[in-house]
Amino acid sequence: RHEAAQNLKQDTKDNATMINRAPLQLLSLLLALAHTTNAMMDPLAEPEILTAENYVEKTAGKTIFVKFFSPKCEHCVTMAPIWEGLAKQYGKKRHGMIAAVDCSGEGRELCVKNKITNMPAVLWGDPDNLEPYTGGPEFEELYRFARRNLKPFCSANPDRQHLCTAEQNATIAEYEEMLHNGTLDREIMEKEDEIEAARDFFTVEATKLNDLANELHDRKTAVFDPEIMKIMKSVQGYHRYKTVFAKYGLDFETGRPLESDTVVRGEEVVSLDDDDAAPKKEDEEPSRGDEL
Repeated sequence: RHEAAQNLKQDTKDNATMINRAPLQLLSLLLALAHTTNAMMDPLAEPEILTAENYVEKTAGKTIFVKFFSPKCEHCVTMAPIWEGLAKQYGKKRHGMIAAVDCSGEGRELCVKNKITNMPAVLWGDPDNLEPYTGGPEFEELYRFARRNLKPFCSANPDRQHLCTAEQNATIAEYEEMLHNGTLDREIMEKEDEIEAARDFFTVEATKLNDLANELHDRKTAVFDPEIMKIMKSVQGYHRYKTVFAKYGLDFETGRPLESDTVVRGEEVVSLDDDDAAPKKEDEEPSRGDEL
């Protein structure tokens, strides 16, 4: 009994040690992840929670990567640890931000403004003109996208105009004049229609090209079946090898010397045993000995 009690005590101690090591192992994993991505992880960083009240202040001068979610959404719950890990890995940046908006809480107004219908939804870019994120939901792809795209860029927003060139600022002034004249909205709609038409044209023409490629492939196969070509070449190869063997007086099938003398004319094997194997030319001139 004493020995059993000692073993039980030791097992309990070992289990406690393993439990205590678990957080250390998790921390080691996160540090290894930070090392592999060549970035220093911020374990205290969290997605910035945005609302209609703090949106302008929190996003000023930043390019944002924002997730719109609801705690009641199953897919949102699944994505939550990935998004939190993304915020820790990306950290706090001067020009970039990993953010989140609760569409069932204080962020409802922002969700309506951005026309969020399905969740989770991920948008990115200029806080005044967010665009849909079209990449994958995996952590590596999200982090790679954030590193490459959450950078300062030119915008009509006064906080960003210092990033614009003189030419870009002149273009901004031109469009602001169109806005005051009431023509900018119509211009944007016309350009969007042109883009949509170009996209539809591309889809139709790409489909035609794909159908044409399939048709040409079928036509090629119908004209000459690759399997038939293999058979043809096998017949050709067999005949050539047989001819080569015959040149050396060997039977191709057995490898033994041929029973009769043979000659090879081009690629044709002819037996000298035949009466017409080597016919004498009728117009052959007599030799000088015959004349004598």
